[in-house]
Amino acid sequence: MELVGPIFRLRAFLLKCALEANPKDPDVNRLCGIALGKRGQFDQAIACWHRVEQAKPDDEEPKRAIASLAVEKTIVKFDENDPNKKKRPQPGDSAQSSSSNKLNCRQKIS
Repeated sequence: MELVGPIFRLRAFLLKCALEANPKDPDVNRLCGIALGKRGQFDQAIACWHRVEQAKPDDEEPKRAIASLAVEKTIVKFDENDPNKKKRPQPGDSAQSSSSNKLNCRQKIS
């Protein structure tokens, strides 16, 4: 799923509105945690999952999600600090890479 574009922005806006209307709702926090995690906003995603955990203490999903996000956050942080590591593509990079691919194709044709 592409993380940019009008559909994604609308979904993010609707989730934000739902969270503002009922900040302790575990279902809304679950959806926000998933969406924020996909966007790389790990601290905010983890905060949402903690609210799910508070509302549903017997549910294992929040515990797994928090652990997974903490690991992903560490990996991204490590990658950003490693000068030998290529940067991970960020949302919106696909448009940039496709335009550079077009340039490469033209160079090969010429």
